[in-house]
Amino acid sequence: NPLTLYDNKVRPLGNIVNFDLSGNSLSYSGALNYKFSDNQAIYLRYSGGTKAPDITSNLNTLAGSGAKLESTLLTQIEAGFKVQKEKLRLNVTPFYTKISNLADISFATDEKDVIYNLPPAYSEQKIYGIELEGNIDLSSHFNVLGSVTLQNPKYTIKREWFVGVNGKADDKLVEYSDRFISLTPRVMASIMPSYNTKKINVLLN
Repeated sequence: NPLTLYDNKVRPLGNIVNFDLSGNSLSYSGALNYKFSDNQAIYLRYSGGTKAPDITSNLNTLAGSGAKLESTLLTQIEAGFKVQKEKLRLNVTPFYTKISNLADISFATDEKDVIYNLPPAYSEQKIYGIELEGNIDLSSHFNVLGSVTLQNPKYTIKREWFVGVNGKADDKLVEYSDRFISLTPRVMASIMPSYNTKKINVLLN
């Protein structure tokens, strides 16, 4: 039937792969909070995390290259200074995040039109920045909540595959560094004024 897509293209099967996958991971987080007074406090948090690769990506990579995917590793440090007074609440939070073993899963097509997966290309990201959040009561009915995050999201190492025509001959692994992470903003901000009474709540975000 020429009107159906699946009748217009037939691909031969690739290699059959037997697999036995298992793995262990550990994630943890610890924090310390210290109060200077009833109105001021500081805290420090350290987190370490592991994200195991999903089964589909792992099987595709095994089928294409025979390599088992490594887990993605996450390290995060954040500190904070908190002030709370009668009409003002303020949080200042500097942070640092490192994500390593971030796998790029790519596939291509050989001369016989068989799809194959390329070996995983691992990248590393580092993000540091500061978050400011404030909440102020301008009157008994009028409140303003606002926040701004300034961050520097970059790849310390970025690796990805570029494939040309069908076949493995021109497959090329490209590596570069100090590039901004796509789709990750350097500035995020929001403000929300609100008016509240016993019967009416109005806000704009």
